[in-house]
Amino acid sequence: MESVLFYTFATLVVTTALLVIFSNHPAYSVLYLVLTMFGLASLYVMLHAYFVAAIQLMVYAGAILVLFLFVIMLLNLEREGEESFRSGPSRWLALPLTLVFLVELYTVVMQIHIKGSKGLSVEGNTESLGHLLFTQHLLPFEIISFVLLAAILGTTILSKRNWK
Repeated sequence: MESVLFYTFATLVVTTALLVIFSNHPAYSVLYLVLTMFGLASLYVMLHAYFVAAIQLMVYAGAILVLFLFVIMLLNLEREGEESFRSGPSRWLALPLTLVFLVELYTVVMQIHIKGSKGLSVEGNTESLGHLLFTQHLLPFEIISFVLLAAILGTTILSKRNWK
């Protein structure tokens, strides 16, 4: 029964992730991404990582994707904007970035294969996670908060550029 659930949720995650990429409408892509996040949370529950599943649902499916949907609706993308985005310089930037991502993914997988998965524990308590987050990983945590703030401010400025 466990393998049937795993393959069901894994198929849901892969299918909806592909729909995120190949969907023509940005709002539909966000909604497919919500389904992807729910599938990932289900896989975390199967791994008995209940805290990670709850955070996945609350932070990503709840807050971040609502922010994405808000930004998409605030920008009110038009059809010609989508076509120019697909044919512009960003199209040629996508291939090198994809290759960099695949090399990084390969490196991580090989390190796990060589060193073993000793350090990859999904078990733990919230106190130790919070202690690590606010002591050893404080700088990346603060950098991410500033990046999110810059994204929100940039979206607000972009959405008001035609207003007077």
